[in-house]
Amino acid sequence: MNWRRGLTRLWLVASALWAVAAVASLLPSAIPEIRAYFGPVIDVHPDEIVIIEGGTVLRSPLTILGGLLLFALGPPALVYGLGRALGWALAGFQRPPAN
Repeated sequence: MNWRRGLTRLWLVASALWAVAAVASLLPSAIPEIRAYFGPVIDVHPDEIVIIEGGTVLRSPLTILGGLLLFALGPPALVYGLGRALGWALAGFQRPPAN
């Protein structure tokens, strides 16, 4: 039994499910804001905030999609890093090979 390969495959499946669920739950609320961004623009601020007609303040589509990607890929990357660190730490307790 290969624990490393099995846990890596489990992590891949869980990460894919997490990313699909994150995009499916956040994208419907982001699409109207992205569509409104391409309407008539009144003012653009350097921190990527846009004011359109009616005084509505919108974030840049890149900011919205960046946040979505961070939410979708950040937790799986964190879990992967913690798993690798734990594996590295536990590998330090193995006995050295006898010569």
